Order: sequence, then C-alpha cells, then structure tokens
Amino acid sequence: MTSIVFNIGFSSEYVIKALTYRGVQGINKIFLITALPKDELSKKRNEDAITTILNYLNVVGIKNVKVLSVDVNTTFDKILLQISTELGKIDDDIEIYLIGGMRILLLSLYYTAQIMSKIKKIKAIAFDESMQNSYELLLTIPKIPTTSSQIELLKALAKRQSITEVSRKLEKSESTVLKQIESLGELVDCEKSGKTRECEITNIGKVVLNLIQSGA
Repeated sequence: MTSIVFNIGFSSEYVIKALTYRGVQGINKIFLITALPKDELSKKRNEDAITTILNYLNVVGIKNVKVLSVDVNTTFDKILLQISTELGKIDDDIEIYLIGGMRILLLSLYYTAQIMSKIKKIKAIAFDESMQNSYELLLTIPKIPTTSSQIELLKALAKRQSITEVSRKLEKSESTVLKQIESLGELVDCEKSGKTRECEITNIGKVVLNLIQSGA
C-alpha cells in the first residue's frame, strides 16, 4: 500500500488533477500538508480548498486523510521537524506530490524526501504549471569524482564505446578501466552487447562533469 502526500495552498484543483493523473489504486492514506494561515482570509481560502479536496476524496472512496498545518514562520530545520513528526509514522511506500502551496513547503518536503529515500521506498513527483507533464525528481546526490583519472574517464565516455576502446584511448588495462567505471556509479551507463560491454556517460554524469569543470 501507498501513502500519498500533497502540499496545498488555496487551490484544490491541483490535488484533484494529480489524483486523476495517477489513479486511486493502492492508496492507503492521504496527507494534506499546508501552511498555517496567518490571517482570516487565508484561513477561509485554505479551509475551502481542503473541504473541496475532502469531498472529492470521499466520492472516490478515500476516507483515510490527515491534514497537517505547518508553522512556516520559523526556521527551516523546525519546519522539517514538524513535517517529519507526521511523515515519520508512515509504514507504507510514499509518494510526495509537489504541486502547490508555499515555496518553503515545496522545498521542505523535497528535502524531507531526500532524507527518507535513505530509509524507505519513496518518490517525489512534480508537475508543470499546466499539470500536463509530470517529473519524478531525483532524491540522491550522485557520486562526485575525486581523482583526475575518474574525470578523464568521464570525458572519454562522451559517446558509447566498448571497454576495450576506452582502455586503448586511455592507455590503461581493461580491468583498471572497468574498476574505475564501477566506482562512478550512476554517472556511467553500461550495457552488454554480446560479449562486449559498452559504456557511456549519463546525463547526470554530464551535469557533474559540467559543474566540476566550472569550479576548476
């Protein structure tokens, strides 16, 4: 089973569209995370959005819902503490939808998801403004090359090629190249073609390489 987390503001449509996109199969519980309103108008608009969402969830058969109002008029770590107090109780797989509400809540939930990814199965999903395209966000920081030989290898893998070709280009043994490739983790993608193993730098590898070069 899966618990779904939404951050919300004054609009109910994003939650409804996201659930329509995803479907309600396998959902055990839904958490609605919102900022604690600072004035009566904000409170009324927030309550109206939550009421609309709860009515929709009742129609589609989801009654296990928890609303968490977070005091954002504090420090970032205290916001994380409020969120973790509730989300830390979840035993299910988790999907966090970053779709609305205050930006500090979006960032706080994303950072919380990064921490939780080390503990349990979790996804963080964002949408574009039109809610037409969704993006599963990366939750881990990739390995960073620490030696000049690793950086040299990443540059050599700009196009897909065999371990043999790379070893010849770098004038290293195949076993050495293979060991270095394995040390780079998600920065390199390898596939077997018959008895030949071909590798290429990934997009994340290119990102890391770009940032290393910009800081050199």
